[in-house]
Amino acid sequence: MNQDNGLNLTTHSHIKLSSEDKINPMEGSLVGRENEINMLMRFHDLVNFKNAGNIVILSGESGVGKTALGSIFLKIIRPSLHIISADVLAKQSSKIEILQQALRKAVLIRLKEEYTVIEGEVIELTNSKILLKTMDMESEYNIGPKMMQGMIKERVCVGDVIQINKETGKVNKIGKAHVKSHELNVVGPDLKFVPCPEGEIQHVREEINEMTLHEMDVLNSNLQKTNTLPLNNDIQIGKEVREQINAKINEWLYEGTAELQVGVLFIDDANYLDLECFKYLLKESESNICPLIVLASNKIDLIPIDFANKSLILPLKGYSIEELHDIIYNRIIEEKNTVKDEAIDELIQICKNTNIKYTLSLLSLTRFRLEGSADSINIDDVLTTKGLFKSINDFI
Repeated sequence: MNQDNGLNLTTHSHIKLSSEDKINPMEGSLVGRENEINMLMRFHDLVNFKNAGNIVILSGESGVGKTALGSIFLKIIRPSLHIISADVLAKQSSKIEILQQALRKAVLIRLKEEYTVIEGEVIELTNSKILLKTMDMESEYNIGPKMMQGMIKERVCVGDVIQINKETGKVNKIGKAHVKSHELNVVGPDLKFVPCPEGEIQHVREEINEMTLHEMDVLNSNLQKTNTLPLNNDIQIGKEVREQINAKINEWLYEGTAELQVGVLFIDDANYLDLECFKYLLKESESNICPLIVLASNKIDLIPIDFANKSLILPLKGYSIEELHDIIYNRIIEEKNTVKDEAIDELIQICKNTNIKYTLSLLSLTRFRLEGSADSINIDDVLTTKGLFKSINDFI
């Protein structure tokens, strides 16, 4: 058996995108759910244009690919966040606070800022003045102590091409002008030659800064907390902070200086949420800054009827034999296994009688149990592992 101890495998790591961030079945992407993904993509587009509601429920029995469908959708849409109902119910913070953080982590604000740049080749430089030129003009500027510190830090000298942010005074050395290259006897590996700029020395540039709403909440709350975990249960953000940020965002959107990019919040095992959570999600879904909310549930009858009535329900059916074969085969490729055909047929049969999660776990356990063996996995290996690790069906 071909082993690679450096593999970093997860339940859905065999699901991949093409180089264009599109589903590509030839690269082991989601099997048998291409139509559903396309439907979700179209729905997300409608949400962006405010032509539809914001909630989709993926329904179906265990093992039909609800989480797999959500995981590939999360890879396509940005920003995105995947949580399970336990993330909401098991935290020390309030359930509503956790859901608020999750929703706002799935919405991106793209802020356009204009600033004036002074750019040119340095002709003269003193403690108080700098003379710059482009191919078309020259101009002299007074410089203060702060800007001079920037010059010293960047080691600016005559012949350098520099940029100065007029608003902040920040100095950025781009490189050495080409015309000076013949005057240098020694050239270091980090020295970069650039052409002398053309046109006006002073011009306006546009910079785009991106930040999620939750990151804005944290910054404006003066919370010095790390944001590396999906949800931080020790962060409490005041209602007034979010209200001020929402008001500012609406102002930017009205002025045209910002764009809103709604992502997706995927909540797995959603039927375990309580009524308070469902009421809150339903209320937030009507906001213009709410992401697409995708819930997965194998017990849709436990979801409140009012919530379900205002959601789009996407039912998922079981896989065909051919699709089960493709899923198992993709996983074999991902784990770099060699498996005999009879063993694959047995895994398909096991999958039909149990579920995909158990079958893929059985494949991985067989691989680890035989670690170091050069032989391919055969049917006896699979059956031996199955005898050691039972499925819930064996106890019903």
